[in-house]
Amino acid sequence: THYLEEAERLCRRIAIIRSGKIVTEKPTEELVAAGESLQDVFLELTRN
Repeated sequence: THYLEEAERLCRRIAIIRSGKIVTEKPTEELVAAGESLQDVFLELTRN
């Protein structure tokens, strides 16, 4: 999904894909553990 807030609420694990490749796949709690939003994590991991 492209709806990150919805994914954060509904999913136990999230994979983030960049250019067709999985760059991370972790439990949702781990991805947002640093207090960042899932959108911030996504932008950081998919930055060129």
